[in-house]
Amino acid sequence: MATINSSKATTPPPAYRIFISSTYVDMIPYRDALQTAITNCDAVAYGMERFVPAPIRPLDRCYEEIAGSQIYILLIGHRYGEIDKDTGKSYTELEYDKAKEIGLPILAFLLDTEKVGAPEKFRESDAQYAALVRFRSELKNSKEITVGEFTSEKDLQEKATRAIKETIGRMQAVVDTAEDPSLGAKLYSKFIKRPERYKGQEAILRVRMDGRYGDARLREELYQAFDMPIGDALYLNDLFVMGSAIDVEQNGWLIDAWADGEAADWLDDNDVTTGTTFEAKFRFAHEIVKGGGRILGGPPQDVYQAKLVMLKGIKVIEKEPKKPTSSKRGSDNKTVSFSREDSDGIPAGMMESLQSLIAQLEEQKQQ
Repeated sequence: MATINSSKATTPPPAYRIFISSTYVDMIPYRDALQTAITNCDAVAYGMERFVPAPIRPLDRCYEEIAGSQIYILLIGHRYGEIDKDTGKSYTELEYDKAKEIGLPILAFLLDTEKVGAPEKFRESDAQYAALVRFRSELKNSKEITVGEFTSEKDLQEKATRAIKETIGRMQAVVDTAEDPSLGAKLYSKFIKRPERYKGQEAILRVRMDGRYGDARLREELYQAFDMPIGDALYLNDLFVMGSAIDVEQNGWLIDAWADGEAADWLDDNDVTTGTTFEAKFRFAHEIVKGGGRILGGPPQDVYQAKLVMLKGIKVIEKEPKKPTSSKRGSDNKTVSFSREDSDGIPAGMMESLQSLIAQLEEQKQQ
């Protein structure tokens, strides 16, 4: 008889808890389809169906379940739903706001009502309909999430299954990179070559700040493209990702990063500056910047730019004062930063020649 070596037995990872948020009467078959998709992903569905009597408001009960979940799924159908008198928002929208506040991964699916129609029995007041139109528009135009549409229970189940598996994969990748920073560097190497494919993924990275911070002269379009608060976010020029082996042109070896909120506070509190090596959790971003590039002195053009968005500082590794990666000196002998923002649209060969010339001038200056 075969025996099991208990010393090699491993405990299976805990199932992910996924909260389902939607109105109810118009979404019953779709909620059932979504629960099937969640089960197929070896996760556990949470929502109003599981609620039991409790001495707290239904909304607070929802907040408790959202806080205890790892993924939040939003379904929007024919109805906006009951409106909370204190906020003027529906309970579904308030649940969405809570998930954003907590920082949960959000998967939003919108029923394509133009294709499936709008049954009269689900009609609400004019005010609720107007709120539904606004909410759907805000979701579709969000820069924080990518919204999906569905037309049937089967369509939703298939799309939700793929989305859930991809999201769990990203979350597990973050855990893996925390245990081994080299895994984050490998993921970054893939992102810098195929940013649209890997955008939205998160990783723990060990980086060295080779440049300087951007100042108040950063263009408004740059803030808007990456959904950063104007004048209240830090822009880090030229981060070098430690351990990354990037087989791209030299200009691609460094990347800029954004930080706001608690992440920006952490940078300030830890005196992170040029030459500092630190570990942090980042999200990969790839967005269109209006007027963000120009070719050989031509008019500004909309261009895609890849950036890192810092989510959380972890620890400072070392501080070693260094000069910014590239610099140029004027006749007044003052150092002026030369960031890649200045070089948008300049061919790589020309940039390398300029950098080489600047380096030669620096050496002559010091002789």
